[in-house]
Amino acid sequence: MRIGIDARLVWRGLGIAQFVTGLVSHLTEDAEVTWFGDPALAPCAVSSVRVDRLPYAALDLAGARLIARRAQVDVMHFTANTGWSTRGSPPFVLTVHDMLFMDTPLNGRSIRQALGHRYARHNVIHAISAASAVATPSVASATEIGKRARLTQGPVVIPNGVDSGPPVRGSGATVDRARSRGGPRGTRYALAFSGRDPRKGVDLAVAGWRAADRTPAQLWLLAGAGLPPGVEEDIADEVAGGQIVVLPYVARSRLREILTGAEVLVYASRAEGFGLPVLEAMAAGVPVISGLTPATREVGGDAIIALDAQAPVASIAAGLRLLVRDADFAARLVEAGRGRAEVYSWRECARAYLDLYRAAAEV
Repeated sequence: MRIGIDARLVWRGLGIAQFVTGLVSHLTEDAEVTWFGDPALAPCAVSSVRVDRLPYAALDLAGARLIARRAQVDVMHFTANTGWSTRGSPPFVLTVHDMLFMDTPLNGRSIRQALGHRYARHNVIHAISAASAVATPSVASATEIGKRARLTQGPVVIPNGVDSGPPVRGSGATVDRARSRGGPRGTRYALAFSGRDPRKGVDLAVAGWRAADRTPAQLWLLAGAGLPPGVEEDIADEVAGGQIVVLPYVARSRLREILTGAEVLVYASRAEGFGLPVLEAMAAGVPVISGLTPATREVGGDAIIALDAQAPVASIAAGLRLLVRDADFAARLVEAGRGRAEVYSWRECARAYLDLYRAAAEV
């Protein structure tokens, strides 16, 4: 069986890129794969159809089925919320990661982001109706998609996987966090993800860290996707003083180093389809403060410090203080997180998708 993989968004290096590359890396164990995107970004040796130089929506047009047929694709997998709006040959499987883009305000976004969201809003319901199967990474997203698309049978839930991270020195209650964590010169830091969209909750992370008397000593913000309006001005003095470090887009290998060196991940996202950073932090042996959304609670389970939605800033501060004050608790949370992360595997993700491809090809 030959599977066509929509890899148009891999170049952005965000969550969808991790999903596509993690999936393809294991799909090739059991199927032939044709990569529709930039061949240089494929995670392994697969055949490619270069579509990254075309307008984004071109692959979603019905005429693009001819491109897929010429590539001898049996099933196409559209991996990023949009796809063909009619049935035909070859059939396709659609992954809808979430429906957050349906309600996200477009003010303050770049032209590319605003156009992308408008297009996805226009296309997604049609693509869901035309797909042979629809998948999503969480029960929370499946529930929302079912409501939005008025489905009698909800999407198939196939959780994302996680890369095996670099080992963390020590284990169990014997972890020496002073030696196994830290940035340059042993600086202790909390880590938070940012984005231009305020839903990522970076403002809550900053406020919670401040409420914990700036414990640990630094707060690092991964801001490859930008900062929300007003945040840059709010943190300017602390950035100048070296207490807050704002990091632009970083390569995947460097990102893993930064994550593994963190004292804690504060992931205060207000809306989420899955919460891959939560899973990656747990796999890397990093304690996590999160859980404002059903999806992040679904991923983290009892292996995270769950935030109080009624008092998120205070609960972030309390979690930071607890991790610093109680080394045994921190070690137990690390072990619980590692165990939780073991449930999520790109190999199992690929196997589940392969079942969908086979079913779609037989219809």
